Amino acid sequence: MIKNNYLFICFIGLIVVVFIRFNDAYAQESPEQIFRMGLGYLNEGSYEDAVNYFTQFLASYPENVRALNYRGLAYESLKNYSEALNGFSLAIQLSSHYTPALINRGKLYVLRQNYSDAINDFTNVIMLDPSSIDGYLYRGSVYLISKQPGLAVSDFNSALTINPNSSEVYSKRAEAYLQLERINDALVDFAKATKLNQNNSMAYYYRGSYYYIQNDTMKALEDFNYAIQLSPDFYEAYYKRGHILYELKS
Repeated sequence: MIKNNYLFICFIGLIVVVFIRFNDAYAQESPEQIFRMGLGYLNEGSYEDAVNYFTQFLASYPENVRALNYRGLAYESLKNYSEALNGFSLAIQLSSHYTPALINRGKLYVLRQNYSDAINDFTNVIMLDPSSIDGYLYRGSVYLISKQPGLAVSDFNSALTINPNSSEVYSKRAEAYLQLERINDALVDFAKATKLNQNNSMAYYYRGSYYYIQNDTMKALEDFNYAIQLSPDFYEAYYKRGHILYELKS
């Protein structure tokens, strides 16, 4: 009985020692190390750990806009959109010229279908940094979603002035041209998009969608097949390819 009690006490003592050493090691981490740990967890997709580390860092530096922005991205990945929005907004409140938070808040507004606020954020990005392709690309994308293709084309033109080799922008402008029924211009842009980046699955998908509408079934099928090959989780491409295959069997 005495021996059992002694072993139990030793076991508890060992746990206490390990706990103390762990806490000491954790407490010895510098704020810079904590920040880097948070960024590392964010990059590897361990979002809860990223939130914890950035929260610990922010306890010491509550006005660090980079940490607020990164924690907001982690919250967004966890689908905690209210906390993400709070983080981005606080970063902007503390530093109104901090464009990464403006871009991320704008993208979150788009996700929540709050298009007017998204346009405001992307417009502010453009005003703060006229050489930013992201401001024009994202604002143009919102115009595209909200069926304002003329404004979208204007923004995509500005983006291509900054970077004339952006496959994504050519693909987006092609979508806008389709809305404007400028078919030849759209096909030219889709060709440029796929030439610049043969892995641009969206370009193949939207070009396939156009061919499908035009009853050019085999070209549409070819583009949907390629889009799926590039992005195996591309549900919309599977759906439209399924329609074509059903029609071919009928």
